[in-house]
Amino acid sequence: MPKASPLAIATRTVVNYCKDATSYYAEYQSDVSAIAKAQSSADDELGNKSSTIAQLEKAKEETRTTYLGYFHKNEKRSLPEAVERLREEIEKVEEKEEVSEEEKEEIERANEAVKKAEELIKEGAKLAEDEE
Repeated sequence: MPKASPLAIATRTVVNYCKDATSYYAEYQSDVSAIAKAQSSADDELGNKSSTIAQLEKAKEETRTTYLGYFHKNEKRSLPEAVERLREEIEKVEEKEEVSEEEKEEIERANEAVKKAEELIKEGAKLAEDEE
């Protein structure tokens, strides 16, 4: 099996970060729903509704922090930095005198990953603004 190209590796990184960020966002939305449900419910038998809500709030904030971490530069898993590296790899391949059919397909996949990542970055910025 041939070694993966730097473009393929950079594309895979962006795709994986997008999947991870999307998963954390879904978890965040689930946490928000669970809090709303807990707040609207009657006190439970043990009377620890406020404790349950506090635990859910803490989980929500941890998830939110992790999710938003994907959109900050200098973080371990920074989507903007991964996109920047991917764009550099795209440029390197496009600057070659001859670009193979396989490389053209890789460029197409890379551009799709960049587009998806940019959409997620906008969503992350919106959530950060809404929550402040």
